[in-house]
Formats: sequence, C-alpha cells, structure tokens
Amino acid sequence: MNAGPQIMSEIIFVTTRKALRLSASFLAGGLIAVTAGVTITYTIASVLGNSVSLGDPSDSGSIGNIIQYVLVGLLVILSIRSYLGRKTSEPPR
Repeated sequence: MNAGPQIMSEIIFVTTRKALRLSASFLAGGLIAVTAGVTITYTIASVLGNSVSLGDPSDSGSIGNIIQYVLVGLLVILSIRSYLGRKTSEPPR
C-alpha cells in the first residue's frame, strides 16, 4: 500500500465523531482483504502444486519469462495511458 492515502485516511478518521469505530472498521477491512488474498493465493498454489512448470529461468522462452514480459509490457502500457490522460483526469467524487 502507499503511505499517502493511508495518512490522509487517518487524518479524516481522527476528525470524525466516531473515530475509534471508523478506524477499527478500516483496519478490519484491510485485515479481511489481506487474509482473503493470501488464502486464495495459497489455495491456488496448493492445488496446482508442481503440475505447472514455469521452465528454466535461463531459458528466455520459458513460460515464467513470458509471463514476466507480458506483465512488464502491461505495466508500461498502463503507465503511458495514465501519463497521456493526466490533463483530462478529474478528482474522485
């Protein structure tokens, strides 16, 4: 997580009338999200086990390297899209 949004959330939470309840709900939501994500990832990894071979890291054509290339390409495309759309972006409601 980025530190910036969490700091702003904490400042807003402290200024409310029910600061303790709101902060506890925020922490509970984060805990539930992390627990669910780890559980799902662990379950998928346990089910698949060694049945999926990502190949040898030194082989540039292995599935693992191809997945990395695709993810890096997607990150570059999304960052360019975000950069080009910065003038027309509006703050959230």
